[in-house]
Amino acid sequence: GRKDEGYSERGGRISFVDVSDMQNSSHYLYCNVLLVDENLCTLPGIHLGGIEQQNGSLYVADSRKGMQSILEFDLENGIYEMFSAESMFGYRYVLRQKSSFPSPTKPSFMAYDNDANKFVVGTYARCGPKVGVHADSEQCLNQPKNNLIWFTKGDVVSNNTVSCWHYFSEMQGAVSAKVDNATIVWVSSSYGPIADSHLHVVRALQSFTGECPVVDNIVLDEVPIFRFPPGLEDLHIEQTEGKRFMWMVTEFGTRMVFATALEKL
Repeated sequence: GRKDEGYSERGGRISFVDVSDMQNSSHYLYCNVLLVDENLCTLPGIHLGGIEQQNGSLYVADSRKGMQSILEFDLENGIYEMFSAESMFGYRYVLRQKSSFPSPTKPSFMAYDNDANKFVVGTYARCGPKVGVHADSEQCLNQPKNNLIWFTKGDVVSNNTVSCWHYFSEMQGAVSAKVDNATIVWVSSSYGPIADSHLHVVRALQSFTGECPVVDNIVLDEVPIFRFPPGLEDLHIEQTEGKRFMWMVTEFGTRMVFATALEKL
């Protein structure tokens, strides 16, 4: 809900897309649904840093200044059809907030590790003189603002959770999963509407010890990097029958949502 575009009062929305016949269709039906609080009021000025669906609930990263919280919406019982669309800025459906809980850092993005049963959130921090100018460097890697934290719902104490590692600058998304006997962490970084995005692949020495996957040191020259179109943001791993896919989304220009088999990354 950008103020400069006149949408600050209506808050944020999500889109439901019918992908039940992706193999045989080039057009997909979708519906925009407005997010509202427990009192069916909009969420003015909200910035949706990311979303994640788990067990019938939609979790939304609320990265408004001073908020640092995760909002929870009930997908099964929280969708309401409005008697008059005009009452909600023309939206036919709204999704009502169920609850919220604190995020351990500003949630610029979020995902969920199904193997470790943990949320992962991170904070965008820029390194460089201006947007669009970037090179992976030790200086950027060790920025203290590059927070990436795994946590369990209900176990968060604000301002009392330490970032697992310092990561890449301009982080826009991150997700982890167990592959063989190790945990792999994928981190997306993007640098404006022109430069290619990076998808970094970090292999942990082993799975989680405490709250974090175990990594000694990240050597930049040894980190595999996949290049993607500009504006690569949030990441999500989908488990299908016998195969896993990583879903990704881009901003800028024609915004794209696409999936890649996890084994190729």
